[in-house]
Amino acid sequence: MRTAIISTVRNEGPAVEHFIENLLSQSRTPDQIVICDGGSTDDTVEHLHRLTKKYSSLTVISKPGSIAVGRNAAIATAKADIIAVTDAGSRVDEHWFEEITSPFADKAISAVAGYYAIDPQTPFEAASGYLMNQNASELDDSWLPSSRSIAFRKHVWEKVGGYPEDLTFAGEDTLFDIRIVEAGFPFKFQPSAIVYWRPRPTLHAFYRQYFLYAKGDGQRWPESRGYTKKIITYIIFLALLVSGFILSPSIIIADAILYLAYLLFRARKTWQRSHNFSYFLRSIPLVIVFDKATLMGFFRGMFDWIRTPLYRKPYEITR
Repeated sequence: MRTAIISTVRNEGPAVEHFIENLLSQSRTPDQIVICDGGSTDDTVEHLHRLTKKYSSLTVISKPGSIAVGRNAAIATAKADIIAVTDAGSRVDEHWFEEITSPFADKAISAVAGYYAIDPQTPFEAASGYLMNQNASELDDSWLPSSRSIAFRKHVWEKVGGYPEDLTFAGEDTLFDIRIVEAGFPFKFQPSAIVYWRPRPTLHAFYRQYFLYAKGDGQRWPESRGYTKKIITYIIFLALLVSGFILSPSIIIADAILYLAYLLFRARKTWQRSHNFSYFLRSIPLVIVFDKATLMGFFRGMFDWIRTPLYRKPYEITR
């Protein structure tokens, strides 16, 4: 049973060498590593080609386009039965590949969800990371992983038609996960298969990240999950605010108290995961930024779905 790690890169520069070295220093090494460059304009490709002369297991290809396009090209190139996927810019634990592929010893397992932990460098990154990233103890086999830490049999990828290439930026890995499960291949959660990632360093980058994720979800909104409750919640808060202006200022005060309670309730996760009061306080306004980013992004994506037949086509085909 041959195995491979695939990933996409773009404008990683010299850092791509550290990423490849990290993949090759695993407790179990893959038979092949396939890296797809998505159209770098710096010296990333030169660094990669230099590494191919050093490591015979490394294959480098180029295919400009989205992350989904690059992943599909890399998987198609890989001569392996088991495919593990991770992201450039992340740091994989030394036992990650061994842990994420070991469940395939059971022939009934076709897809494995690894775990990813935050690797913050500043208090802001820690606060946002603990707010957004679930602890392994909070997850089970029903969890749909990011392709930062995932593995599957190649025939599963073929069965579901690969990563969806029609989305403009993000959401392709979640849709890929959903189609894997719908095709009858449930995930096995493997919490010991850990990839470390650094949260976005600034508020603007944090907003942009989740705006784009939500935009991708909106572009496939018939299959999206988790947005209805948030939309209803904000409709209620807005309705109370308008009612307060029309009927009584006391309603506005009550609405403000309820909203503060909502923010504290959401931010409690930061405290439960970090037990750091400073991170908890920092995460309260981040809830507002996150909610705005996801709602604006989701509605923008829905607008794309409505006006662009390309986004509706995959949904219509699968139905």
